[in-house]
Amino acid sequence: MQSEISLIHPDDINWFLTCDETHHAFSNEGHKGGSTAQRYSTSSFHRSGERCVASNSHTTGVYGTTGAGYPMPCMFVMSSNAKEAKDFQIDPAVCVGLPVVRAKYADNVLTSDYPSHVAVRHSGSVDTYLWHELNRAIYIPCFAGKISVEPVRDPITKKLISGPLVCKTDGGPGRLSKEAESIDFREEMAAMGVHILLSLPNGTAATAEMDQLYSKFKPRCKDSTIRVAGVKMAKRSAARKKHAEEAKKRADERLDSMEEESSESDSETPRKKKGRRSACNVSIGNRDLANIVNGFPGDELVNKPFDYTFTRQNIINSWIAVGFLPMTANAVNDPKVRFELGEGGAPEAEQKRISDLYTDYCTTRDELGEMEFNAELLDLEPNHVENHVLPANEEEAIQALMKNGGVNKAGSLFRVGISVVNCRVVLETLRRTKEQQEKEKEEKERARKVSEDGKLNSGLEAFGKWCGDGSKVDDHNHPIMSRMSALAIVKLLMPKVAPTLKLADYTTLKTCTKWLGELAGGTTWVDEMKAMEKGNELNPTAH
Repeated sequence: MQSEISLIHPDDINWFLTCDETHHAFSNEGHKGGSTAQRYSTSSFHRSGERCVASNSHTTGVYGTTGAGYPMPCMFVMSSNAKEAKDFQIDPAVCVGLPVVRAKYADNVLTSDYPSHVAVRHSGSVDTYLWHELNRAIYIPCFAGKISVEPVRDPITKKLISGPLVCKTDGGPGRLSKEAESIDFREEMAAMGVHILLSLPNGTAATAEMDQLYSKFKPRCKDSTIRVAGVKMAKRSAARKKHAEEAKKRADERLDSMEEESSESDSETPRKKKGRRSACNVSIGNRDLANIVNGFPGDELVNKPFDYTFTRQNIINSWIAVGFLPMTANAVNDPKVRFELGEGGAPEAEQKRISDLYTDYCTTRDELGEMEFNAELLDLEPNHVENHVLPANEEEAIQALMKNGGVNKAGSLFRVGISVVNCRVVLETLRRTKEQQEKEKEEKERARKVSEDGKLNSGLEAFGKWCGDGSKVDDHNHPIMSRMSALAIVKLLMPKVAPTLKLADYTTLKTCTKWLGELAGGTTWVDEMKAMEKGNELNPTAH
C-alpha cells in the first residue's frame, strides 16, 4: 500500500530531514527515587566492591538524518555547574575525535565533511535557544541556496532546484515553547521556507526514524563505555605496576644508605602510608565522549558506534520502516502498534482476528453465566475506533485551538489534524492568542482602575456625609456612621496606611469604627481623608 501523496521527483526526498536528541549518561542517573550504582568491569581485574564509574553529569547528543540516507552534523550539549551563560566553558580536548559526517544535501553532487558542534547548558540538555540555533547555524547552512518558499524545478526533468525544507522532529524542548522568541523563530522559518513537522505525539519508535536508529546506536554506545572503562583500568594498573618496579629498583640501589640511616630513623615516628584508590575505580566524563560515541582511533568499524549505525543503508532502512516518505504507512506493521476494533482500526486480517477473539470471549462469558458462575468478572472490552471530526477549514481549526488553548501542545494540534508547528493555522492562532491576552490584560487593568476609582468615590462620599452630619464620635472617640460608610472608608484607607492588615477581618461596624478611631490618636484618618479629598479635587480626571 502506498499513499496517493508522493514525490514529484525521487530527489525531492533530499529536502526532508529528521532529528532527535538522546542522552549519553556517564553514570546511571535518572531513576526516580534516586540514582542506582552502575558498574563497568572487565574480567582482567578483580572486583573491588566499589562503584567503578561515577559521574554527576551527562551530555545530550542531537543527531539527524535526511531521507536520502545521509546523517546531519551532530551537536553535543555539555552540562555545566555554572549558573550564568557567560561562565560556560568548553574544554578543547572534548572536541577531539567527535564524529565527522561525510554527506551531501539537496541537489549537491559532491560530498563534503561536516564536523560536530558543541554547546554548553547548565542542564546539559536542549532548550529553546539551542533548538533555534540547531536549525539556524547547523542545518540550514547545509542547504544554503537550496531553500525557497515555493518549489523551483527544472522545466524538463522536473528535478527540484530549490524548495521548502521539511524538518521532522518530536515535541521535545523548544519545539512548542510559549516564549515570544519561539513564535518569532517559527515565523522566520515559515517565511524562509522551512517547515517544522511533528511526529505522532506519545508514539513509539514505529513512527520515529531516529528512534529506529537509536535502538541500535545506544546499546553500542553502552558497550563502548565498557571498553573505555576497561582501557582506563588497564592504564591505571600498568602505571601502578611500572611505579612499583621503579620504586623497587630505587630501593635496591639505595639499600646500603638506607641501612646506615636506619639507626636514625628508628627514633622517628613512621609515616602512615597514603591509601590508594582501587584500580577498578575510574571516572568517565566529557573527555571520553568521542571514544564512547565513535570508538578509539584505529578501531574496526564494528567498534565505532556512530559510523557503524549511521550508514546510508541503515538510515534509508529507518525511513522505510516508518513509511513517512514514501508514504507506505509501514509504521502500522510494527509489533508495538496497537490495533482497535472498528473500521480503520487495523488491517483487514487483524480486524477479523480481533473480532473473532472478542466474539469468542463474549460467548464464553455468556456460557459461564448460564452455568451460574460469576460471569460479570469477564468485563474486558477491546479498544474501539473513535471517530474524530476534524475542522473543515483553517478558520475552524483556529477557533478550535483558541478554544482549547492547545496551540503549544502536540496532542491538541494532532487532534485538529495539524502536524506542522509553523503552518498558517498555528501562526495565526499564536497571533490571535497574543492579541487576546493583551486585550484581557488591558481589560483587567481597566477593571482594576474602575474598582479603585469606585472605592475612592465611595470613600470620599461617605466621609463627606460624616462631615456633613457634624463629624460625630462616641465616648471612645470612634466615629458614628453607618456600616456601609465605615466599610467604604476602611477599604479606601487601609491599603494605604496599614497594608499589612486584611480587609476580610474588618466587615462589621464595630471593627471598622474602632480601627478608625484608634488609628494614631483617632484624628489621623480624618487628615488622610481630607488629603485624598483635596487630591481628588486637584485631579478631576482620576475618576
